[in-house]
Amino acid sequence: MRWSLLGFALIACKGGGGSDSSSTAPPLDFANVVRPMLADNCARCHGVSGLGAGLNFTDYDTVKQWAEVMIDRIDSGTMPPPLADPDCHPYEDDDLAKVDPTLSDTLQAWIDAGMPEGDMDHAPEIHVRTPKELTRQDLVLKTAAPMAPHFVDGNEYRCFLIDDDVPEDTWIAGVQFLSDHPQIAHHALLFVDPDGGSERYITEQASKSWTCPSVFPDPGWMQLHAWAPSGGAVEFPDGMGIKVTAHSQIILQMHYYQGTDKTLKDQPGYAFKLEDSASRELFYLPFGPDNFRIPAGDPSYTATENLPMSYLYGLSFDLFGVMPHMHFLGSGYDFHVDNADGSQTCIARSEDYDFSTQPTYWFQTPITIPGTSTLSVSCTWDNSESNPHQTNDPPVDVTWGENTQQEMCFALMYASLHG
Repeated sequence: MRWSLLGFALIACKGGGGSDSSSTAPPLDFANVVRPMLADNCARCHGVSGLGAGLNFTDYDTVKQWAEVMIDRIDSGTMPPPLADPDCHPYEDDDLAKVDPTLSDTLQAWIDAGMPEGDMDHAPEIHVRTPKELTRQDLVLKTAAPMAPHFVDGNEYRCFLIDDDVPEDTWIAGVQFLSDHPQIAHHALLFVDPDGGSERYITEQASKSWTCPSVFPDPGWMQLHAWAPSGGAVEFPDGMGIKVTAHSQIILQMHYYQGTDKTLKDQPGYAFKLEDSASRELFYLPFGPDNFRIPAGDPSYTATENLPMSYLYGLSFDLFGVMPHMHFLGSGYDFHVDNADGSQTCIARSEDYDFSTQPTYWFQTPITIPGTSTLSVSCTWDNSESNPHQTNDPPVDVTWGENTQQEMCFALMYASLHG
């Protein structure tokens, strides 16, 4: 989905008489006009990858079936899916939040023309912007065996020991979540157990897994990464990495939810880009409010948590990326820094959160959080009956919790000590 404006304008003849401009305009068909526009605007998700509900919008029959729905989604603003406001702080690929303003009208004109396919054998080459992947995969760790989730009230939290002994000190320079069936994955968390011994938790030997008691199953574990729907690879700048010490163990926690009636066996894992050393150490810092109650029927309830940097010994940090995380009732968020001089530095914000779109936003330039400042994380939820993503009928009070029917508010940040 590259949301750049295409140079498509002349379909009908300009002027009259001897003008031959119409002979150079592409015919309004799928092969010459519609498919290139959809490749540029939609196929990053709705392409051969199948990420977007398994729909391939470079395929004529699929687009013919879904064209009117596509127009409705574009005109209603639900497509493209909402992303963080790039005016807050520029991030990589922040143009993905935009769509060609002529796309909806072009689709409608094509429908009115009878949805001609055109000559696919001589169709122009298309360019699809694919989700980010690691530039190289030095290590791939997956669960020991596939398994089907054991759902209780539509949810399961399962931990997998995917590496029981890291042989030597290692620097992780990039991560990418891997899953056979992302449609049943609510989130994935990657942990390091620096002390080892996590095999004592295993209850299912074939998959080396056990039921996790909570989001952070062991207080001694260090978090490395979080994935949620639409998340791609995260690759750190040159010279930066997260250190994993020798003889650590690596644990993958999956939150599965019953997003399909089918029984699916999943074998998730992670791919890693590794380096022998790093000049700057990164840390993964989750932060946000957890003591809130969202009243039933409230269309706009906000909770905020503030972290004075004085609590962290007045240390200053450089922030390189953030992943906002809520559940289905989430409607917006505001992460910023309150500076000592009264000014604010915006980190990430949106008034249109969507659970299905939760990338890690990697900043074009890092944000410094001074040791004299305060980090503020706010989330807003819509717990009204009119929310199309409402998970309770009728609405009930909702508190912090891990289940899909409960709520969270996290700013999941990659940061390093300043300097």
